[in-house]
Amino acid sequence: MFDTKRAKMLNNALYQDEKLFWNFWKDEIVNILRYLGGSVKKYSDYKEFCLSYLGVLKQFNKRTSLYFVLYLEADWA
Repeated sequence: MFDTKRAKMLNNALYQDEKLFWNFWKDEIVNILRYLGGSVKKYSDYKEFCLSYLGVLKQFNKRTSLYFVLYLEADWA
């Protein structure tokens, strides 16, 4: 027989884990969007994360920055 009290406790624990996970990633996504929306120095570390995640290599050439797509088969490229 399935214990309903135990099932409720398990559901509550799963809900709390999902809520914690969601809040963490929601904050990260909001920070990335803030960075992409402007040039706020506070969020500049998200630039490297975005480039790395999308497979883009950044190199400096005198006064300009060059960006290279490392995965030509990527859907977004």
